[in-house]
Amino acid sequence: MRLSLFLLAFTLLGSGMPSMSIDASSPLQVSGEILDWPSSPISVQAIPNDPYYSQQWYLSRIKAQDAWNITRGTNMVIAVIDTGLDMQHPDFGGKLWVNSQEIPNNEIDDDNNGYVDDYYGWNFYNGNNNIDDYHGHGTGIASIIAANTNNRKGTAGINWNARIMVLKALNEAGGGDFNDVAEAIRYAVDNGASIINMSFGSEINTSILSNAVDYAINRGVPMVAAVGNKGNNRIFYPAAYPQVIAVTAVDKSDQHPDFANTGVNIDLAAPGTEITMAGLVGGPAGQYVVGSGTSFAAAQVTAAASLILGRFHGMSAGMLENVLKAQSDVLANGTSTTTGSGVLNIYKSLVNAASVESSNISIANGIVEANGVDQATVTVTIRDSTGQPRPNQTIAVHSNGSNLVINHTIVPATGSLLLGATNALGQVVFKVASTKPGIQELTFTNVTTQSSLAGKAPITFVSPTNAHYSMRWLSQSPYPALKIGETGELWVEVENNGNMAWVSSPSAAVDGWGQIKIGTDRPLDRNSVLRANSWLSNNRAGYMTPDVVLPGEKAKFSFNIYASKIGTFKEYFRPVVEYVTWLNDLGIYWEVNIEPINGLTTETNSNEIDANPSHYQAATFTQSSNVTLSPGDTTTLSITLTNIGSAVWHGQGAGEKRYGEVRIGTTKPHDRISLFRSMSWISPNRVINAGFNVPPGGRLTLVFTIKAPDAPGTYTESFQLVSEYITWFGPTFDWTFTVV
Repeated sequence: MRLSLFLLAFTLLGSGMPSMSIDASSPLQVSGEILDWPSSPISVQAIPNDPYYSQQWYLSRIKAQDAWNITRGTNMVIAVIDTGLDMQHPDFGGKLWVNSQEIPNNEIDDDNNGYVDDYYGWNFYNGNNNIDDYHGHGTGIASIIAANTNNRKGTAGINWNARIMVLKALNEAGGGDFNDVAEAIRYAVDNGASIINMSFGSEINTSILSNAVDYAINRGVPMVAAVGNKGNNRIFYPAAYPQVIAVTAVDKSDQHPDFANTGVNIDLAAPGTEITMAGLVGGPAGQYVVGSGTSFAAAQVTAAASLILGRFHGMSAGMLENVLKAQSDVLANGTSTTTGSGVLNIYKSLVNAASVESSNISIANGIVEANGVDQATVTVTIRDSTGQPRPNQTIAVHSNGSNLVINHTIVPATGSLLLGATNALGQVVFKVASTKPGIQELTFTNVTTQSSLAGKAPITFVSPTNAHYSMRWLSQSPYPALKIGETGELWVEVENNGNMAWVSSPSAAVDGWGQIKIGTDRPLDRNSVLRANSWLSNNRAGYMTPDVVLPGEKAKFSFNIYASKIGTFKEYFRPVVEYVTWLNDLGIYWEVNIEPINGLTTETNSNEIDANPSHYQAATFTQSSNVTLSPGDTTTLSITLTNIGSAVWHGQGAGEKRYGEVRIGTTKPHDRISLFRSMSWISPNRVINAGFNVPPGGRLTLVFTIKAPDAPGTYTESFQLVSEYITWFGPTFDWTFTVV
């Protein structure tokens, strides 16, 4: 047997207008009355500029304009299960959810979801894709939530950027049945709705409806419903379900109106009398109307919840309800059975949402040797304000120390490391080690809610009792033969046969202490004639890969050399742990033979700067990949370029202005100030210079640091070579950076 529902009271009242009948056979009803549009003049507001904004008194009461200074919403999908939507209404242009997997009006179920041509939504009452509203209630609800705002038309919606998923489950008289509503709920969840508004109800509880509500909540989709307009002490379903946010109404004086139901399951209130909203185009009440009812209060809470969810991604339905209730305005004359926790305050909810959670940090074995092998175990636990664990929260860790290793991964000395998501217990458990003695303090951020967690994890790393750095040679690259101006690559593989972990990453320590690098040997710290521009310094050729190597594991040191002089050179190298020790001397060396090219016998071919712009040409040989960073993170990029022109690229120009010096500069447009500038750059629009002269036919590798800006997003940064005061030349080279 199919049971029916009513929309929660939506009768038309007003000057000589007939009442709209409600289907008496349907126990579910709408909760709102619509009146004629008042004849009072309309004053246009500056922000937003919608003509009827001045008539929307409820926006001021719920602090919507203050909230818009924080967020105007995101492009999320809000499902409105109701009487449909007036598709011709001018306040909904571009505001509808679109099923991108469906081709409209081809009479084919393109996405195989069981609904043919469900491009904008679905009519569950009639079983077709006609979602037009012949009642007006659904159109009004949708306009309160997300009418086009600041578009010089009609009313202002609370969420400026959301899209409405129109799910028609109720007929032109406001009646419907549980099967259709339950099917609409499941459709909303399965098709990506972030929240569901249900401004209807019934005094009858059915398993069909409760199972559908559980389906949504168990999949993380919050639901908001109106409590009913019968004026009795019985909350309608689905608002009566504990996991649904139940909303009642207040009037302009914050008083409980007589029509609103009362009961123990009310969560909070919102304005519900004389609510200005969209009506039916050509309808008896007009294109814009005024209505009263708990339906319209529920729509305001749905819109407010969508602003919070857009700002605090991944917030659970229970957490969302707690935020809305905890940050509502408590009424002196209100009670839990009449107005719930108080009146909706969007601004307070947005400002204080992050604080409505608790965290606990615990450490097992908090004193360990700083050998990179021994580990402390840290557990981060997050709970909501009710004490329930919060799963699926992404946690990041920050450190005030150096050479920290978590789960075989470096923790940046400045920046953060993502630990992953909390488990069903609301926990992230990890192990941490370090090769630097001292007290290192870990702090944490809930990336999902963008909030810092209370609590810290101080861990004491004591000096090892018997530290032993040692390596065993495994293999190395063959001796290279190069032409003058060419770049070659050398590499050596070794095994860590000591008892200390090796750490090698520019992000692991601010001062470089304890970082293992490949340095020049015989004598130590010798300035090498083979130095390439990619070297870290005159006597440090590069870092190790991988950046963490435990005892018994293998490491590889790879670095470039540059043929700057003709001759045969025997160059020695040895790994060094900066400011700690050199590893054992294994006599690692390469014999490098450098021959002339194109008749050149020196590395410069000329000490004079060529002022002819046409003589400067370059070709890209290799370029490093695009990168993903966190805000404030640093990383290195590299590019290798070949001099295919006839001019020497000078590493140092003439005069104070460095005339003719070849550098990497920002372009698109030229001399653009880059958002990714690092302190190592020459200036905001000059990254790095060649470092030494590059003759025609020579090859140059440049390695430089970039720093991610604070604002997340996807950026494209463009660069080009420039010979200062002479010409820009060569190809434009781009990198795409994703800041998350």
